[in-house]
Amino acid sequence: MKKRSLIILLFLNLVILLSAVPATPGFTGIIDYPSAYNLRQNNYTVTGLLDNIEGDSQFGVILEGGFIPQVEAGLKLSTSDTLLNKNLLRANFKFQFVQEADNPAMAIGFVETDEVYAYLVGSKTFDSVFKQNLSLGISLGLKYDEEKETNQFLGLEIPIFEKIKLLGEVYTYREKIENESNKKISYNLSGEFYTTKLIRTKVFWREKEDSFGLSINYIGIYK
Repeated sequence: MKKRSLIILLFLNLVILLSAVPATPGFTGIIDYPSAYNLRQNNYTVTGLLDNIEGDSQFGVILEGGFIPQVEAGLKLSTSDTLLNKNLLRANFKFQFVQEADNPAMAIGFVETDEVYAYLVGSKTFDSVFKQNLSLGISLGLKYDEEKETNQFLGLEIPIFEKIKLLGEVYTYREKIENESNKKISYNLSGEFYTTKLIRTKVFWREKEDSFGLSINYIGIYK
């Protein structure tokens, strides 16, 4: 009981310390977009992020849990533009309604960042590709934002060594210039390193914002 109270208190203190965070689809996401996988039941994660967007360094902490089977949810406290703005509590939520077998995993959910969008995504891992017992993870999805715009995203996860993985995302977005808007394509790239069994470090770059970021994640078991 004391351990459970300590974890809850730690979560609350980390939320209070949060200043600003980049877009995030949660622990099981690729970079900025979600996969159809979710946290195992009773697992929780604490993620610290350092990002550089439009020349401004931002730091944040994200708290997530998988306390219900096939459900993953997270909370973060963020600012919109500057530290003078009112802090907003934001969230992400995912429900995996089809588990992976011979078929892809399927999930629905929403992500709340500077925008709010709902999504439908499917993910499939293919083992023993390249004849080296490596796996290739592919996630394909649609996102529907608050401006009633539908965009597509594709994510790839490619392990290259036992504890190193390359990640990539390609996505469409609507660029607005004065009274016109055009749909464009952008991409994100990342390297992921399993520093220890419970700690994962990710370095990523966003082409659209020309920004670099770093995240360090700890995963634990809630009992």
